[in-house]
Amino acid sequence: MLRALGASRRQVTAGTLAEASAVALTASAAGLAGGIAIAAGLQALFPAIGFPFPDGALVIGASSMLLPLAVGIVVSLGSALLPAVRAGRIAPLAALRETAVDTSGASRARKVTGTALIALALAVTLTGVLLFPSVWSAGTGAVLALAAFVVLGPAVSGTAVRVLGAPLERLRGVTGGLARRNALRSPRRTAATAGALMTGVAVVSLFTVFGASLKATMDQTVSRSFAGDVAVSAPSFGAGGSGLSPRLAGAVQGLPEVDSAVGLGKGVAEVDGQGRALTVTDPAALEGPVVLPRTPGSK
Repeated sequence: MLRALGASRRQVTAGTLAEASAVALTASAAGLAGGIAIAAGLQALFPAIGFPFPDGALVIGASSMLLPLAVGIVVSLGSALLPAVRAGRIAPLAALRETAVDTSGASRARKVTGTALIALALAVTLTGVLLFPSVWSAGTGAVLALAAFVVLGPAVSGTAVRVLGAPLERLRGVTGGLARRNALRSPRRTAATAGALMTGVAVVSLFTVFGASLKATMDQTVSRSFAGDVAVSAPSFGAGGSGLSPRLAGAVQGLPEVDSAVGLGKGVAEVDGQGRALTVTDPAALEGPVVLPRTPGSK
């Protein structure tokens, strides 16, 4: 349209790159702020789920600030360079004609391939989750599902835009109608935009599920091996390695609300010529609060 209004190739290319630079700078700054927020969230999350975490504030250096900004700007400008050059080469009247019609959404091969990939992804995922539990099978199914959505995206984006964009014309008037028609005009571009959002949601979901699974695994492991109600221990960080007094177990045992208590100690011993860290305790008193599995063997 700018070419039809009299803009030169250099003006169109420069204008496109200027817009890409503004988007790159804004997006890189937002991503950097989001990364800092995630780091702060992880710093609060690890102690909450039982992982020891060193005390102290986040360390943010100049390189850690400049490098993400530089990478984001360079990648964004690099991805916009070819479209900017292509936009500058458009003939002045080309934008007024339907010179290129995107028919990717009507491809029968795409629909068949995408449907087959979805069926395969469901089969592999359900097999890895229900029939034969396997992390590799479940992960393979998730990757196949992403591939299926990428392949099938242009074929279903038209239907999705018609359904989800129907209220736009009533809510936003002409602007909403133009946005809806623009999304329908290029199914491949619409699917690519949605695919980027889908990838971001998938990454966030991955870390959320991983954190929840890790916490559940640790809780289950502790529940199986620890039969007591309360464990008293010194912090891993900031305690200076002093530990607790050996008399604490006897003092806790003497409390009327305590049924049994046992103390654990740590030390270093030479085993087979090498120093090993050992945990010492009274085995007879340990059988109550802690469930110890026995493995038969020979001396």
